[in-house]
Amino acid sequence: MKTFASITGAIILGVASLNTATAEPQVASKVVKYSDLDLDSLDGAATLYRRISNAAKSVCSSYDGGKMLVQRQAFTRCVRSSVNRAVAKIDSPALRHYASSRGYVMTPDPTVASTND
Repeated sequence: MKTFASITGAIILGVASLNTATAEPQVASKVVKYSDLDLDSLDGAATLYRRISNAAKSVCSSYDGGKMLVQRQAFTRCVRSSVNRAVAKIDSPALRHYASSRGYVMTPDPTVASTND
């Protein structure tokens, strides 16, 4: 898995927001580097998970309006969705296991359509 991490080296977390002036979506993103980590180890997976989680919180901070429940829920959904997408994209069993032990349930990306032909 170290080879995969060295080749890929980074993921990008992104959150779309709508610019009301232009009605065009804008995506906030943050690069998370992990080529220095051994993703086969629990320590490496834990370190990457923290990096992903911190990046997601940073990217989603525009939703963190403080005390209003609706804003807190939007922030939580944004962070959870960003973390799930990043973990799924990296494809590391140790990282998936660590994320699930932290309460994250890996869900399929809702933007990917599936057919039963």
